[in-house]
Amino acid sequence: MIRPLRLCGALSLVAFCSAFAQAQTTPSDDLAAILRRLETLEQQVSELRRQAGVQTAVETVARELRQRRPTYQKFKVAEPQAAGPVLPNAGDPRKMSDEEMLNPGLMKPTEVAPAPDRLALVIDGVEVRRQEIDDLVRFARSFVTGGDDAVLRHVVRNVLFPRCRAQAASSDRGAALLQRASDLRQQIVDGGKNFAEVAKASSEDRATAAEGGALPALERSTQPMALAKAAFETASGKVSPVVLSELGAHFLLIERKGKADPKDPASPLVVTARQILLAWPNASADRPAARIELVDPSLRAALPDGTQPVDRTAEFFDMKSAEADALQAKQKAIGQDAVDADGTVVPAKKGG
Repeated sequence: MIRPLRLCGALSLVAFCSAFAQAQTTPSDDLAAILRRLETLEQQVSELRRQAGVQTAVETVARELRQRRPTYQKFKVAEPQAAGPVLPNAGDPRKMSDEEMLNPGLMKPTEVAPAPDRLALVIDGVEVRRQEIDDLVRFARSFVTGGDDAVLRHVVRNVLFPRCRAQAASSDRGAALLQRASDLRQQIVDGGKNFAEVAKASSEDRATAAEGGALPALERSTQPMALAKAAFETASGKVSPVVLSELGAHFLLIERKGKADPKDPASPLVVTARQILLAWPNASADRPAARIELVDPSLRAALPDGTQPVDRTAEFFDMKSAEADALQAKQKAIGQDAVDADGTVVPAKKGG
């Protein structure tokens, strides 16, 4: 490809030679017109040279910036509209990088105020809040194929629905199970007990308890998702928080994070960990169909096929209205611009 500056030089030489040849055979009265043409060509060539120089400078700066760019990028969590999916960064296919999975501290804090943690769904009496859905969707984007709607359906149907059904089968909605798991975790974290020994004595996962809770290598797509999410979001050498899944209450000791094959950069990222599981009580096989109460209307298309939810969407708009009223009261009290729960700056009303 001919470089822009060389092309400009060639064009200017051809134009000058053509004009000079015409000047040798043209009456003197027309020489003024030829000179004006030469001046116009000279101006055009100068402009082309200037543009080529600017383009070269821009390309040089961009190349240097790309070389210095860090491995992580900032992203904002935006509050979706009521008619859209309950998703962070709706429409943005951004996935968490391997570096962020290995070192959760690399992720820059969001620059936008978090969306309000509204009630979104109730399954068999178990409440599911907006923040839990958003967190699971953000994690699922790292391995679930498809667009935002597909990710949201996967989270609601394959993660939240079975977990809430299992939790609802417990007489106290899992409160006692959570307390037992928290007590065992405290014995390890604060009491100094050996994780493997506690797992052998207390874990109800028959496949791993005898081995001190040792799990096969976990990938991001490992099920249950709550377990994989805890594994990848907890630093090496640390004990994860207690999480609930369709199996029960889990917590993990993270032993190692890295590539499955350190010599192969294309190999998947895996976590080596130990687990303690306290299982849900066995549910009756003849349980009635799930009762789903829909609060956030944007979740309607994500519900399992064939379900007929009880419509409570009026509460969603009541909550948004209450939040707007609270913001107006705050504006009036401080007399200056306020930032609402969506991260939007709302100017204070002047006068009145």
